[in-house]
Amino acid sequence: NNPDIVLAGTVNAGMFRSTNAGATWQQVTPGFGPTTAFLQMGVSMYAGTSQGIALSQDDGNSWSLVQATPAWVQSLTASGGTIYAGRGDGVVMAQSTPGGAWTVSQPLAFHGNSAMSADPANPLHGIVVEQGYYQTPDVWETEDGNKSWQSFYPMQWAIQSVAFDPSDATGNTVYAGADYQFTGSSDGGATWSELTSAGDLRILKPMFGGVAGNRVAGSDQGLFMSKDGGHSWNSMNGNLTTSIAYSLYISGNTMVSAMQDYSMVSSFDGGKTWTNSQSANTARGEGGMVLIPVLYAQPWPDPLFAEAYDPGGSGMAAAARWDGIYLSSDNGAHWTSAQGNAVPFAFTSVKWVSGTLYATTFGEGIVKMAVTGP
Repeated sequence: NNPDIVLAGTVNAGMFRSTNAGATWQQVTPGFGPTTAFLQMGVSMYAGTSQGIALSQDDGNSWSLVQATPAWVQSLTASGGTIYAGRGDGVVMAQSTPGGAWTVSQPLAFHGNSAMSADPANPLHGIVVEQGYYQTPDVWETEDGNKSWQSFYPMQWAIQSVAFDPSDATGNTVYAGADYQFTGSSDGGATWSELTSAGDLRILKPMFGGVAGNRVAGSDQGLFMSKDGGHSWNSMNGNLTTSIAYSLYISGNTMVSAMQDYSMVSSFDGGKTWTNSQSANTARGEGGMVLIPVLYAQPWPDPLFAEAYDPGGSGMAAAARWDGIYLSSDNGAHWTSAQGNAVPFAFTSVKWVSGTLYATTFGEGIVKMAVTGP
């Protein structure tokens, strides 16, 4: 429980560990592939990886795979001694006792799992957000510890994040966020009231930094804090320009955040200023200092992991997204799906080699296709 120790999970390079609150980072080896979730329970730290659930009992210095899974583990949450794990194939797993067997649900509505939260007062009660890409229903609830799930609608738009407030021991306070919508419930999710939004919400931290009443939202517009229950918000972006926030850690005035198109960024003055000291790139807003052609004319509503242009100059381009792979024959002006018979989701990287396009996936291996030209 050393607040200077921070763990970071990445898609392309696995897990990293910092012992000085994010000032410098070291890669954790051996790793278990793409790592997208962490959960601390006492002295035990769990990680959701592309190979399954990993466990560390020495502050993240060494890890072992304790539960292999057929699809990568995207999210982790817990209440009491019960752990919930959301997988990339829409399945939810639950373990009610340490070292016990895992129950496995049927796949929920859509592929993937973007958020999960467990009721602090009732380990049998959990809410999960399925990665439905603006489809509804995408919010599901269990009240029997993963035996069954029911869909419900906290708001009219598809949800991207959900979180019980851990400072409310009754489990009655829970929040949900979507594109420019933020809503709260004071009766455990039975009824909902609309609150003021902080943008396209992706992260909700109801008890930020361990302080009851401090609520932080990470959105496509950056990081914001509310001290009045989500009725008003103050920017924490400091010298950062608007960028999509995916994850956030805090210890005192030290904050570490994962932002799209940045490496890890840190603030040592409570969010007034930020530094990109972990890499050669300077924090300059979305896009950083990447010098590649810009993808345009296609409104990507979710993370675009990588793009590649044919080095032969044919005008062909490929883009890897959560929901598939896309091709362009005019240097990115227009795009069409190249999914074919490939896996249905989570492409993370693309590369051209002598007329063949190779693509890596999130826990589903490497695929390739021959591309003859525009």
